[in-house]
Amino acid sequence: MADLRYRKARNLADSYGQVFTPRAIADLLVQSLPVPAGGVCSLLDLGAGQGALSDAAHRMHPGARATLLEVDPTLVRGLTQSRKRNRRVVQADVLDGQWQPSAAPSWILSNPPFGHMAMTEELASQVTQSDLGFQPEGTWLRGDVAFLVKAWNMAVRGTSLGFIVASPILCAPIYAGIRTTLAREMGELIVTQLPEKVFDRAQVYAHMISGRKAAVRKRRIVLRKANVEGRIVDELSIDQAAAHASLDIDYHRAIERLGVDLSRMRETLSSAGALITRGSRSNADYKRLGLEAFHTTDLDVCGGDVHLTGGELTGHQIARAGDMLIARVGSRCIARQARVHGGSGPYTESVYRVTVPQQYRQRVWQTLSSSFGTEWRLAHAAGSCAKHLTVQTLASMPLLPA
Repeated sequence: MADLRYRKARNLADSYGQVFTPRAIADLLVQSLPVPAGGVCSLLDLGAGQGALSDAAHRMHPGARATLLEVDPTLVRGLTQSRKRNRRVVQADVLDGQWQPSAAPSWILSNPPFGHMAMTEELASQVTQSDLGFQPEGTWLRGDVAFLVKAWNMAVRGTSLGFIVASPILCAPIYAGIRTTLAREMGELIVTQLPEKVFDRAQVYAHMISGRKAAVRKRRIVLRKANVEGRIVDELSIDQAAAHASLDIDYHRAIERLGVDLSRMRETLSSAGALITRGSRSNADYKRLGLEAFHTTDLDVCGGDVHLTGGELTGHQIARAGDMLIARVGSRCIARQARVHGGSGPYTESVYRVTVPQQYRQRVWQTLSSSFGTEWRLAHAAGSCAKHLTVQTLASMPLLPA
């Protein structure tokens, strides 16, 4: 998965963030899409790759006219050498605005790049003018968000969209507007969670989105979970209010198990005035300096009180009595927490310090240390290998009712 904010691309394929779709998953996506009354006359595959999605569509609808857009010249050659009926291959960049369909297709399909890409003026304009419910911030944008915006702008009422996207669109607070728009303006919306190792040589948390662009109205949304063979192993129906919080079935199953009423949880860490601060240095840095610092390995599974003895050190973030410490990163410790009941000392960059006004401390601690708190953090942690929580995500965590 390409994330070129922090490194250079290893090669051309890496720069495109290519992750190819297995046949079983392509078939499942196509089977999930609503079919117009007049049948599927035309389809558009954005970032076609090796053509897996359009091939799956043609197995079900051989008469559909398919247009495959792909920017990678090597993949374009492979697609054009494999001649097929009713298929046109176009070498073009989906996002530069130079190519547009002459008419809205019956279906728009895509398994877009999952990493981040630099924001161009053209791309910023497309995202800003879209009514998908997302406003870009900064100079980088997720590739799957950019492709979804492009497809949404191309679609008209009645157009079906089938996408494979990484989990942040379905779970992260910053994309709540997109989730709300999809829930309100897509008929027969189905969101299917995929296994994390479904893609060859890539570990990524991904979901399929399928539905038909339609008029605004209240609808139920179907959440599912699939295995690597493309079979559905779990299914759940939710309302639009629940969709705003998350479109991930694991999250809603956790809420269901805990018996939590999300409609009563109106306050968040942010609204309670919480300050969430990452530690100053790595654990290895502190060891080299010969300094004592609280680390994720010091977080007890039971999440108890701790007394810090590192002391007040100039130039370091310091945790003090009343602060709460939680893991920022680490798949096995992301749901652990501790409360500082005395002393003071530095903590590593793998830990967040949560500082809240006195009147909220007990309530915040009850939330963080509850089954809901641990399940919520596990469900919202990002990343494929080393799971992590962002400040923005943690700040959006709902507080249990007082």
